[in-house]
Amino acid sequence: MNIHAEKLVNQDRNIEIVFSYLDELIDKQENLGTRQLIGYDREDKK
Repeated sequence: MNIHAEKLVNQDRNIEIVFSYLDELIDKQENLGTRQLIGYDREDKK
């Protein structure tokens, strides 16, 4: 395998890893539910 083909294979693996992490984060975000908002009420948002 030449060096260019090897780089492409490594890039494919890296892209697969990134998307698997994104899937995990999205699933985690969906499972959190609603959060209680904290802080000050803004006058323009009332």
